[in-house]
Amino acid sequence: MSTIVMGSRNNISSILVFLTLISLTTNFIVSGQEEEKECWDNDTRQILRNERKRNVTEPYTYIVCPDTTFKPGAYLGNGFEDKKYPLMLHSNARIQCGEDGDPSNNCVVDGSGTFGMLINPLFFGDTEASNIVVKGLTFSDFEYEGEMQNLVTFRASSGSMTLENCIFEFSSSEPLFEFTQYFPEGKRERQLLLPEVEDEEELNWKAFYYQHQQIIEQRKKMTTKNERKSISDTTQKYHRDLQSDKEVNISIIGCHFANLALTKDATRNAGLSLLHFSGIGTPIDTDYLERTNINAVVKQTVFEGIDATSDLDKPDTHRSIITFDS
Repeated sequence: MSTIVMGSRNNISSILVFLTLISLTTNFIVSGQEEEKECWDNDTRQILRNERKRNVTEPYTYIVCPDTTFKPGAYLGNGFEDKKYPLMLHSNARIQCGEDGDPSNNCVVDGSGTFGMLINPLFFGDTEASNIVVKGLTFSDFEYEGEMQNLVTFRASSGSMTLENCIFEFSSSEPLFEFTQYFPEGKRERQLLLPEVEDEEELNWKAFYYQHQQIIEQRKKMTTKNERKSISDTTQKYHRDLQSDKEVNISIIGCHFANLALTKDATRNAGLSLLHFSGIGTPIDTDYLERTNINAVVKQTVFEGIDATSDLDKPDTHRSIITFDS
């Protein structure tokens, strides 16, 4: 099930700036030879250091010691509290709970910090984060009221991530999960032809929310054209009009989402969905939303005890388990 839900540019922009600032504070980790261990404990700084050292073109597996609890620190504006980083991985990294990646081995990411897992290749001077696998970890108790917290954040221009046999439980944060395709500044090869209006601010907001009639008509024509192309070309991939050539692929397989609350104000987009997929660029503009190319697979996964209500909601408020914001 997917639902189109448009959100606040200011809210998305603040998160983008927030993550950019974080990336500037972690560059002191030096490069060198990767480490080899039988299993890894809860020192996320060591994992981050190893990620900066290793050859990311080759697969690497982190086997987390059974009965390990990660306790990431809060982001304080100039770094993470006590240098307790979230789990931060680059391409071709796999992290699993114990030798078999079974959640019964009890590897827990505690909701003590701002992020549980933060995948952002900008930390490593890159824009791609591919073939990242997380297996058998439990993310629990992210519920600091009024604080922005993420159980899992994935933000890259292109790449892929698989969450397998993971447990996400007992949390109420904002936003719970973010999967974002990020477009850095550069040449815009494809974009909507925006109508000319005197009030530029009005145009930007109407275009962003797809409320301008000319934008709506363009999208209808493009949708029809894309449908015809998909029917006539079933043997190979084709690029939809405006869509980026780069892809983000997210797979959620055999996971368990339980006792999670989406109780944020409906006027703030981040709290409207459990799994939030979106595109964002700098500067934020409607053509970046159109360029988004995210493929999501969710299967053999259980959702239970999801509280999606708020006293602040208007009667017609719509909330979703999965939202594609583009």
